[in-house]
Amino acid sequence: MKITAFLINLLLIPLASAFNYLVISPGFGHSHSTFMGKIADSLSDAGHNVTVLSILISSKFRDKVYTKSTTDIVHIETTEELDQITGLMESADFSRFWREEGTMIETIPSYQMFMNIFEKVYANLLTKTHVLDEIKNTRPKYDAVIFESFVYMARAVQEYLDIPVMLPVTSITHDNRLAELFGEPVSPSYLSGYFTNFGNVMSFQERLTNTISYLLGKVILKYPKWKTLKDPNKTLELESVYHRAPYVFINSNPYIDFPRPMLAKTIQVGGLTVDVKKLKSEKVDETWNKILDERPHSVLISFGSMFQSIFMPESYK
Repeated sequence: MKITAFLINLLLIPLASAFNYLVISPGFGHSHSTFMGKIADSLSDAGHNVTVLSILISSKFRDKVYTKSTTDIVHIETTEELDQITGLMESADFSRFWREEGTMIETIPSYQMFMNIFEKVYANLLTKTHVLDEIKNTRPKYDAVIFESFVYMARAVQEYLDIPVMLPVTSITHDNRLAELFGEPVSPSYLSGYFTNFGNVMSFQERLTNTISYLLGKVILKYPKWKTLKDPNKTLELESVYHRAPYVFINSNPYIDFPRPMLAKTIQVGGLTVDVKKLKSEKVDETWNKILDERPHSVLISFGSMFQSIFMPESYK
């Protein structure tokens, strides 16, 4: 009898080690969706239970949650008003960024426009709490929620579903605002920020400009003052809670990123979206093979889905 009980307990050990994760991935960009999808897949492959909550910013992203078919996916649908707003953003002339040098003052309105879209998305989320209720009633209680640090609505979802642990991530190499939130040095005197494009070796004037842009961003780019999903009279806590995160994951590689001091809980996961086995097993088509055979070595550079290289000036190429 004792041996039977021991064997049963032994079989239950792998089940007890699995966690329940909620990955929040707003549909607004291929690279962001790919990054969050890969995080979900990595956790699922490790034996954990993963649900992806896709908060749609545009209906065109309805079927662009880049995860394996085995991953549980829940959508919070968009509205016609949101489709119209994001349509305006998508119709913008991004080719001008190849020809013009955007200044700090020109960049800030673009960032504000992006945050205004998130205001509309959160207003839509306030009317869709029944989806969260369904998640709460039909899924196991989640141990942790994973979300991109600037997706502040995820904090509201965490509070609504009573998820104890938050794990912020960023799909870029370094996020000044995130670093500041959990207590990591921002270092604007030598680390380029959002609104500047300097390298890791700056002149005094560039250091000064970079520092001013950082301070100006703190003044202009405020955190949203949202009410919680549970209580319309209670303000959602944002700035004061990020330091509680046990880990922060950033899309950075220590071998090629700018050197800087980091906390031990900052985990660099650069290259997570690269499937090396798949790359080695696949063969390129005849057109690409011909291009790659022209020289002994080739470097592929991608500028994302917005800044298309077809508009790149010949001098840059």
